[in-house]
Amino acid sequence: MTHSAADRLPIVEEVVATLTSAAGAGYGGAAALRAGMRRATDQFDERAAGTIARQLVDTLCRNPDDVRVLETLVILGLAHPGALTQHRISLSAEGLRLAALLERGGQYERAYCLGELIAETVQPAIGGPSKQEAEIVDQLVRDAEFAAARGRNEAAIRCLQEAQHIDPSRQDIAAAIRDLRRKREYRKSSALRAVKTAVFVTIFSGLATAVTLREHRIWSLWKSLPTANPDDVSGMRARLAGIESLLDQEQFWLTMPIALLQKDVLAHDIELLARPVLPIVTDVPGGENAAATKSPYAEADAARERGMEHAEKGRILEALAELRRSLEVAPPDWVYRTRVEANVAALEAWKQKNPGRSSR
Repeated sequence: MTHSAADRLPIVEEVVATLTSAAGAGYGGAAALRAGMRRATDQFDERAAGTIARQLVDTLCRNPDDVRVLETLVILGLAHPGALTQHRISLSAEGLRLAALLERGGQYERAYCLGELIAETVQPAIGGPSKQEAEIVDQLVRDAEFAAARGRNEAAIRCLQEAQHIDPSRQDIAAAIRDLRRKREYRKSSALRAVKTAVFVTIFSGLATAVTLREHRIWSLWKSLPTANPDDVSGMRARLAGIESLLDQEQFWLTMPIALLQKDVLAHDIELLARPVLPIVTDVPGGENAAATKSPYAEADAARERGMEHAEKGRILEALAELRRSLEVAPPDWVYRTRVEANVAALEAWKQKNPGRSSR
C-alpha cells in the first residue's frame, strides 16, 4: 500500500530526508547507518528524539512497510535508545522488521550490517543469553549445519534466524545466514542459466534438424531429375525443365549453386545443338545434282576463292565477275560479305584508273 507525502507530517519528511540521505550519497551498509546516527546525535536531544519517534510511529501505523520511515526510526533509536523506550518501542523488534523488509527488496548487505549494528548497541545493555538459551542456540546452529549439508538451505536459514533472535550478539550466525542466502541466489541464477542454455540448445537443435531434413528432401528431388546425355537434346531439355521447376519451388538451399551452374550449361548446350549444321564440302565432283545441293555459303566461298585467284593473276574482269557472283548467292549473314564488297570496290577503282591494262 502506497501513501502520498501528504500523509506524513512536515517534520517527519525533514527528519527522514536528514537521517537517510547518507544511503543515497554513496555510503554503503554500516557506514550509512553510522552517518545517520551521528546526524541524529548532533541535531536532536533525547526529548526531541522522543517526540519525533512518536510521529514516526504514527506514520508507520498508516503505512507499516515504509522502509525509509522505519529506517529513520531505527537510526533514531540507535542514537537515542531512551527515545524508543519511553514509547515502549523495541529497537530489536523494529530492527528485525527493517532487516526483513531490506532482504525482501534484495538489500542483503544492508540488512546484515543493520543486524550487526543493533547487536553491538543492544546486547551490552541487556546482557548475554542464559545458559539454557546458549544451549538452544548451539542446537539450532547444529540443526542448521545438518540441513545445509543436505541442501536444505531454507530450513537452515530458519534455524539460524531463530538462533539469531535468541542471541543477536552471535555475528557468526548473521554471517552464516548471509552466506546461505547468497548460495540460494547463486543456485537460482545457475538454474536460470541452465534453463536458458537448455532452451537455446533445443531451439538450435530444432533449427538444425529442420534444415537437415529440408536439405535431404531437396537433394532427393535433385537426384530424381531426368538424366541427359550430351547428344540427347530432348533429355537435356527435360532435365533443364526439371531444374527450373526445382529452382522455382525452392528459394534457397546449400547445393543451389550446383543447380544454377548446370542450368546455364544445359541451356548453352541446347542452344548449340539447335543451330543449323553446314554440309561438308568435298573436292569430289558430283555433277549437276551435287552442284544443286551445295549450300549458298559454299557457293559464295567458292566464287570468292575463284575471284581472288583471278585478281592475283591480274585478270581484273574475271575477278570482278566472280566476286560479284559470290555477293549475289551469299546469305546476308555471310562472314566474308564486308571484305568482298571492299575488294570489289578496290578492283573497280583500279580498273577506272587503268582502263587499258585490265584484261577481258
